[in-house]
Amino acid sequence: MNGLGNVVSRIIGMAHLYSIDTKTAEPTELASELQIKMDDYNLKKAGDLIWEELNALDRYIQETVPFKTIKTDEEKARADVLYLLQELWKITIRLEPFLPQTSHKILSALETNQPIEPLFPRIPYTPSTSH
Repeated sequence: MNGLGNVVSRIIGMAHLYSIDTKTAEPTELASELQIKMDDYNLKKAGDLIWEELNALDRYIQETVPFKTIKTDEEKARADVLYLLQELWKITIRLEPFLPQTSHKILSALETNQPIEPLFPRIPYTPSTSH
């Protein structure tokens, strides 16, 4: 789950930093491959497909480094972040049957163009005093 929270935070954070309206990236269509897997009740493969898409977004961030590109080519960096936002919208909608509360938190941030709180806050470790 940490990968999801990290990618979401990075994309939404860059959108805010570069003043990109997250609502402009709302998708117009969703992949039919996922729908086929859901219709066949192949939930594991559907979930795997969503996680592959999430990993692809993480790779895209690492390869295009928009947080560095913004210093030399603002137009390209903004285009990269807009692409990331579009893909994040799609992933979030697809994620809803699997993680409904998490999906709603992400959608709320995208729809309101607001920063997002950590999706999975760390729980501090407190050692037990009893043996």
